[in-house]
Parts: sequence; C-alpha cells; structure tokens
Amino acid sequence: EKDVYNSSGSTNYYHGTWSYSGNKLTLIDTEENNYTEVWTVTTMTENELVYELREKEKEDGTTYEYYEQHAFTR
Repeated sequence: EKDVYNSSGSTNYYHGTWSYSGNKLTLIDTEENNYTEVWTVTTMTENELVYELREKEKEDGTTYEYYEQHAFTR
C-alpha cells in the first residue's frame, strides 16, 4: 500500500500480505510485527467496492470505538 495523503506531505509505504474469504479482507503488515486488521466487505459489485473496519477496546474503564469506511466506484 502506498499512502500519499498523509499529514506530513511525505509518502508512506506499507508492506504485507492480504487474503479474502467470505466477506472478510484480512491485511497483515509484515513490517509492524504482523499487525493484523480484518475489514468487512459490505458491497462488492462490478462497479462498486465498500469495506469497513470497526474496532472496540476497553482501557482503564473507558471504552473506545473506531470506525473507518472506504468506498470506491467505477
């Protein structure tokens, strides 16, 4: 993955592997101790791809939730 839209204006490169099964897209970052994210594909057609990530974590009695969605259309 190549990230050119970051806050510093520089280019970031991410290296790893990915797999897809059912509606789950699994990304493993091999340069960050095999950090793994599992995205849910909500729409995949000839003209549209939408996938999302939802995470929930509890720390010191506080629950944090994170949501991110990417949508691509042709």
